[in-house]
Amino acid sequence: MKIQNNQIKNTPFSIIDIGSFSIRLVVYDSLSVAARTLFNEKVICNLGKVVAVNSKIEGKELKFMLDVLDRFVSISKSMNSQTPTFLATSAIRISQNRLQIEKIIRDRFDVNLKVLSEESEGKFSALGILYSHKNVTGIVGDLGGGSLELTCVNDDINFLGSLKLGYAFLENIGKPFSYSVNDHIVKSLKKIKNHGYRNFYAVGGSFRVIARLYMFLKKINLKVVQDFSISSQNIKNILKKNLVTKNNKINTDLLLNVTKSRRNSLPYALNVLEHMILFFNVKDVYFSSSSIREGYINSLIKGSNNDAFLFQIQRLADQTMTSSMANGLFKWLKDVSSTFNISDDILMSACWISNIAWDVHPEHRRMYGLERILWYPFYGISRKERIELAFIMYFRHSNGIKDKSVEEFYNQIDDDKKNLCKFIGQCLRLAHHITGGISTKNLKLCILKLKKNSLKLIVKNKHSIFYGEAIPRGLKNAANAISVESSEIKFV
Repeated sequence: MKIQNNQIKNTPFSIIDIGSFSIRLVVYDSLSVAARTLFNEKVICNLGKVVAVNSKIEGKELKFMLDVLDRFVSISKSMNSQTPTFLATSAIRISQNRLQIEKIIRDRFDVNLKVLSEESEGKFSALGILYSHKNVTGIVGDLGGGSLELTCVNDDINFLGSLKLGYAFLENIGKPFSYSVNDHIVKSLKKIKNHGYRNFYAVGGSFRVIARLYMFLKKINLKVVQDFSISSQNIKNILKKNLVTKNNKINTDLLLNVTKSRRNSLPYALNVLEHMILFFNVKDVYFSSSSIREGYINSLIKGSNNDAFLFQIQRLADQTMTSSMANGLFKWLKDVSSTFNISDDILMSACWISNIAWDVHPEHRRMYGLERILWYPFYGISRKERIELAFIMYFRHSNGIKDKSVEEFYNQIDDDKKNLCKFIGQCLRLAHHITGGISTKNLKLCILKLKKNSLKLIVKNKHSIFYGEAIPRGLKNAANAISVESSEIKFV
């Protein structure tokens, strides 16, 4: 398995997203697969609420919006970005003076504002999920300040509809869990054809803060929203139970521990999510850090996101690993690893980043390797795989758990995977002793074989590189990782 290089336009690429709740600028390092974020800032404008009350954006609200855009364009230019792409969603789309706003932006910034249709917004949200997740099947819901776009993703992307279920509209109907709001949500959902969807992919800031609330309640320290999931049962039994009293009053103190900017919109978002779970018979809710912005990028790079995770891994490895060395390590480990349940992607990625801590003090390498993986903004990897890969990197530099702070994460792996992580990590350590991390030449002199209760390193002809203490000790540690009784270097 090889990582394919993707076409990269190295010029920074900027998107200004004019949403119903906030305006956000994101500057990416390039227009490419899994582009890195160089700058990310949002300003809360609540344009959806303005439109809901006044039917259009004018006066001080229009001036404030344009001032924000002035700042964002200036920042974008200072980072040598191309002219920003301006995207707008529900608030601008339904504003009675939409054409006036488009003209002002065109005249002021010399750029055409892309006002997304309901269907385009839904499809970009789905493309954003495909950009950042793997094996996507189910319903994608993008909840903004103004509307909720629903899209079905299976073999294809099918837009289901757009519903006025954003905070800006629901707030005018009633309190978050009131009868009037519940009735509006139910009537709105009945407009959507329901086939039943096991998986729901939640897109948008109001949904992301629901994930953060759950992490706070459950004291989860790995606060990475990407691909975090909650069972539908826990949405009600944990989230709603802790947030809403029997009298439908909101626990505001709890909300303030998690968010200030979305403390008012979160209860509405939770109510919408709960109704969708019932309506579509959802079993699991997956949260995403990607959105229509990443979906728009996905539409421009035309499907090259299939190897986004491995692309990120290659970039993370930077200059610590060559392609030939990574592929050589993968081939050397592939046969012995095939005995265990490990994906090619995870094994290949472990090979690529096996030397990322080479210039860190030896006592800190294991923690550096683990933390680099735990907190890196990966796409296309599950939370479980993230933790497993992190511990492969930990055991690349340690033959056991030596830090109490990692036990919480380690206990999230089942026993078989614990042994596998330790084994792969120790095999990589052994491989680097054999190769020096520079050339696969010495790997071609030996084969790693696991037979019954013995791990053998079979060496073709005698060679001085295999003498000394490091390689026999490394082979023994690899054997111990999977409780194999003996290890042996065998010359043939």
